[in-house]
Amino acid sequence: MSSLLATAVAEKALKKDNSSMQNTAPKTIQESIFSKPLTWALIAGAAIYFGSRLVRKIGKKGSIIETKQDIVELEKKQTPSHRDSQYKVYADTLYAAMDGIGTDNDAIYRVFQAMKNDLDIAKLILAYGVKEDETLAEWIIGDLRSSQIDKLNKILSSKGITYQF
Repeated sequence: MSSLLATAVAEKALKKDNSSMQNTAPKTIQESIFSKPLTWALIAGAAIYFGSRLVRKIGKKGSIIETKQDIVELEKKQTPSHRDSQYKVYADTLYAAMDGIGTDNDAIYRVFQAMKNDLDIAKLILAYGVKEDETLAEWIIGDLRSSQIDKLNKILSSKGITYQF
């Protein structure tokens, strides 16, 4: 008799558990998908990723405009050390030095040794433009270690150039 009573109590408890589970179960697929924290984490991650890409692109366009404005102001005070075509050659040299596997630090240092003033740097940045969705400063920061960037900045400051990476 006690086993029959225990079975009846267990069956009643199971029915109660099943009925409470049925009440909390999602009624639609949308409820089941959007009720999971992982889904919300993925949605938030995607929003952050695409939002940051948009902000980076807007910032890059602004930096090129600022460089053009800087050139106009600097040309009132300084003379470029090279022809515009030479800045393009220097920009291509920098891109080749940083693109692919490994970085040719000596080539980068040689290019910046050839810069004599802030106008030269501004013209170089403008000639470099945006390559593979990154500006010259972003390439340098992404490719060089902090000690190498310090060395590059020392080259610039030793010439009285105020621009720093």
